[in-house]
Amino acid sequence: MPPSAVWTWWDPGTACLPAGTELGVPPLTVTGYRPSAWYWAVPPRSAGELCSAGLTDQLARYGQWRMAKWR
Repeated sequence: MPPSAVWTWWDPGTACLPAGTELGVPPLTVTGYRPSAWYWAVPPRSAGELCSAGLTDQLARYGQWRMAKWR
């Protein structure tokens, strides 16, 4: 997401990390499931490609919904 999303982000149970926060991500080539490892479910087309805040919010809410169903 673009750094400006931190000013408008509001989604219970999640946090939008502010600019300057370091976050580790897997290499763009890691796209398959591996137990106990991060991977890209849908890899970006290029390094630095950003996702919209709206789509990220939808993904977070869907994940929360799925987790609630399994409890």
